Amino acid sequence: MLFKRPAVTRFFSKVKKLLGMSSSSVNYSGFEYVDGFQYTSDTYKKALLDRYQSMEDAEGCRILKVAGGKKMKPDISQHEYVVVTIKRGEEKGYVVFERVPARRTEGTPSSSSMSVESRNSSANMSMASNSPSDAIDKVTFVTDAKPYPHHETTWTIKFEDSDQPAFYIAVNIAAAISECHPDYTLFNTNCYFYADMFQYMLTEECKGGVYTPGDVQAGSTQGYNFWKSSVKQGSSVEVNTKFSSQIKIFRETLEAKAARAAEVQRKTEERHQVELQQVERKVQRKEEERHQVELQQVHEQHNEELQQVHEQHNEELAREREAGRKREEELVRERERDRREIEELKKQLALNGNAAAQAR
Repeated sequence: MLFKRPAVTRFFSKVKKLLGMSSSSVNYSGFEYVDGFQYTSDTYKKALLDRYQSMEDAEGCRILKVAGGKKMKPDISQHEYVVVTIKRGEEKGYVVFERVPARRTEGTPSSSSMSVESRNSSANMSMASNSPSDAIDKVTFVTDAKPYPHHETTWTIKFEDSDQPAFYIAVNIAAAISECHPDYTLFNTNCYFYADMFQYMLTEECKGGVYTPGDVQAGSTQGYNFWKSSVKQGSSVEVNTKFSSQIKIFRETLEAKAARAAEVQRKTEERHQVELQQVERKVQRKEEERHQVELQQVHEQHNEELQQVHEQHNEELAREREAGRKREEELVRERERDRREIEELKKQLALNGNAAAQAR
């Protein structure tokens, strides 16, 4: 949501130099922080819509105090602005909302070459007419509640803890004013108009704030309060209507974004669950395969052992059969020897008998 064109960048650099306002070393790092002068109220609101992911993010930044400021430098017209003190967690920040005029350079569109009046947003008093020019409604983070030299307070609205409104309400107020009144006119829709309308809308939309008058009076004695009687009634109705529409769209956008994020999260979780189940099934298959392999290995080992036992048993049987055969052969030989011995004995007895007979 940043301006990219060199002419606009040069314009904001000139604003910084001319107004003497610095946003360096801002001690705030929440969603809302932006650096430099490159945001208008509309582009800043869009930036917040990009940064916030839900209404919870938006509700996390609260308004502690809102103050009207006036740059009281002698001999020049007095610029007015609004300083909003915000808090997210333990961090505190200061945001300036203000209106400054842009002026066309002859022969060049205002969008490509804009310059701020060197004095301030109420414009150089040498401008005799009340002809409109483009209004630039800036949003700037600053280091403290007194952003300009010669700062004075015109009014203050403080909120207790239980009544602190969300910061996005102030952002949408600023954007509604800018959309309803995009032109800067010297005696009507000037910086005084912007600051006062901001205060009016804030008190209308954010109840519970404690109003305190400031040290100096808002507006001017030189005709710049003209709009308060003749313009304010119609302007406030128009801005209020626009604000109601914008805040509704703002909230619906964040709710839709949160719903989409929740849907994405749900689908992501479902996908992760499916992937987890796939991984679990794959692991289970791997485990089953490994277990099957282990069972096969055990079965094969068991078969090998059985085979070895069977072979050993067969070898033992073979050895036993061989031993039996050898014993049988030995018995046969023994029987043959016994038979021969008996034959010999018979022969011997026969010979002895014959000899005895002969002797008689």
